[in-house]
Amino acid sequence: MEEQRPVSSVSEWLDGLQRDSWNLELLISGFSIFLLIGLIDKLVSYFGNIWAATGHIQSTVMMLNFLLAVVTLGAITLTINLVLHMLLRGFWIGGIGLRSVSKEIPLEKLRYAEPFASRLSERVPSLDKVLQRIDRICSGIFAFAFLIALMFFSLFSVILVMVGCLFFLTQLIPLFPEKVNFIPGIFIGGFILVWLSLSALYFADTITLGLLKRKRWIARWYYPVYQFFGLVSFAYVYRSIYYHLITNYSRRKIQLALFAYLFGFMAIPFIKYDYFIFFPDTPKGTEMETNYYDALRPEDTFIQVASIPDRMVEGDFLPVFIRYNVNENDRIAAQCNGYTPSKKGGLVSGIRIKNGIRISDPKISEKDPDALLGCLRNYYAVYVDSTRTVPDFYFYRHPQHHQRGILGMVGIASLPPGKHTLRLTRKVKTKGKPAEEDVAEIPFWR
Repeated sequence: MEEQRPVSSVSEWLDGLQRDSWNLELLISGFSIFLLIGLIDKLVSYFGNIWAATGHIQSTVMMLNFLLAVVTLGAITLTINLVLHMLLRGFWIGGIGLRSVSKEIPLEKLRYAEPFASRLSERVPSLDKVLQRIDRICSGIFAFAFLIALMFFSLFSVILVMVGCLFFLTQLIPLFPEKVNFIPGIFIGGFILVWLSLSALYFADTITLGLLKRKRWIARWYYPVYQFFGLVSFAYVYRSIYYHLITNYSRRKIQLALFAYLFGFMAIPFIKYDYFIFFPDTPKGTEMETNYYDALRPEDTFIQVASIPDRMVEGDFLPVFIRYNVNENDRIAAQCNGYTPSKKGGLVSGIRIKNGIRISDPKISEKDPDALLGCLRNYYAVYVDSTRTVPDFYFYRHPQHHQRGILGMVGIASLPPGKHTLRLTRKVKTKGKPAEEDVAEIPFWR
């Protein structure tokens, strides 16, 4: 039995792996595509659920949505690149099989006339050159795919660190006297401006493949920024791949690819394929929204505003659930008649340091839960066919995702059979005067 020869150096070992790397590339690409397709569906669904459950007004929610969008785009980008890599590798393997039959292209057997005979012999490369070029392109695409994905992770990390710093700074605001509480606001605004400006410089330098590094008059001042954001974004993890690609492949082509991805992701929200010319994009009350009905709403979808059990209703009472939207806390507080909730909002800790350390469930006992229920009851109004009804509301956690809100039983015994409309409104102030605005219109049939 022949003994294996020991690898004399790391370089020889890597050279051996390099020759057979296409096996690992195909294995990793296929497995990654399989996982990413499921991941993208989950991320898109989760993205929609967060928007529906919390709204998109508060800055923290907007930041969370942005971070989730970055992760989703990174997964989509990686999937597109890996699919392209699989297709090219498949073509390359087919060429390898064809090469085992014939290494040369005997064009003279075709007996083409001029100018085809001379032009084709000059311009059609040999199979070896084609396979060598495709192999180089495939390896570059494979590395480029994970480089792009890691760049998205860097963007995620930079934004996450900024959010963490902002959260820390906002905790310092109560330490300032009320007369000078504008100082932390100015400081926070300046921090955001500086952070976004410097991170934009770092991003521009990355996608231009080091444009700022080539300018001597700015390189010295840019170097600390480069070091700092390289640490914050974990760019040092993939710098070897990044610099290897831009020094061994055409920088112009890499720049075109980066700008193509950037332009594509910016253009995606503004492009769609639609032949449903008789189906409006803005139905304005003419479309039956399945989110209003528990029987029709998918299990993995959050309730947006309100819900009833189904379109067809039997019995004398109709259960109506209204989801509590935290973005409306200030508006609801205006209806509380001076009552202040015991909760202040934000981080709640069950750790107490007073006469020793005590750890308990981080719950806050409400002084008057009925008063809180009255705040929500006064904020919303329920109408059935233009007739206002005042159901008895109770705090309720919906079985689907345990969403919090209030549940009321609307009496419908006097309604005749047929179609009816349940309309939900909320109180607003228009030019200082109280008014109501529609929140939801839910058709049902009795």
